[in-house]
Amino acid sequence: MKFGYLLASFNIVLFLCFLTVFLLPAFILDFTFMEEFWTKSWYIGILFLMLILFVNLLYAWNRILLQKLEQEDWPGLAQYLETELFTRQKISARKVNLLTDSLLLLHDLETVKKLEVLVADKKPSIYNACATGFASAALVSADHAFLESVVQHAASARPEERIWLELLSGISSHSVKQYDKAGTYLLPLAQSSSDPVVAALSGYICEKMLAPKLGDAGGRFIAAGAAVKQRIIPKLSRSKWLRLVEEAKSSMHVVILSRLLEDAGSWLFDAAHSVRV
Repeated sequence: MKFGYLLASFNIVLFLCFLTVFLLPAFILDFTFMEEFWTKSWYIGILFLMLILFVNLLYAWNRILLQKLEQEDWPGLAQYLETELFTRQKISARKVNLLTDSLLLLHDLETVKKLEVLVADKKPSIYNACATGFASAALVSADHAFLESVVQHAASARPEERIWLELLSGISSHSVKQYDKAGTYLLPLAQSSSDPVVAALSGYICEKMLAPKLGDAGGRFIAAGAAVKQRIIPKLSRSKWLRLVEEAKSSMHVVILSRLLEDAGSWLFDAAHSVRV
């Protein structure tokens, strides 16, 4: 996206609105009426001007950041944000999450670990809001111990964040062949999660990936997968599912699970098609 063009378009729209409200009526209505209107409504013009000024100052303040994003210059963006966070100590959840995503794309887990320590030490109030990014980087880098540490540290995260942390931890546990532990994370999500993406991923992994590894205990995981299908299929068509997944991919922790999401979608709807036929 060309942020400069977007800013220019926004300025033009605001300026045209300003002209429409304050000048155009003077050519249509009685000038005496407009004089009275201007006298009583002058503050609206001030608000317009303040809004234009605010938007332009906001762009100027974030110009370097926006330019790096626009150019998809991930090394440059990471370097800029590292300076902002580590050197200048301007720590915010937005900057931390942007840097985490950039480092994930650059496969730089060591800096993610340093960033996690920085947030935990200097600004623990935003840790939970950043934990999913840390866990995603750990999963991509196959660092199960770091991922588990993040999940434990973020025990008080909001439910909508916690379910993704547990899902990522379950997937990581499966990848290191800790199947029982993976089940403790994924089975409850498959059984009760109200998020269809989380439920589908959990149900698919439980039925297709965990159940064969758990012997006699696998029956519960097969049943959990079947229950997920019963919950989701009546509510979502394949096209709605694909739209939901596409919307969810605005978050990096969903993007890294793209292959699993494709498999989970096929598991859901290929089976649904055969049942309906």
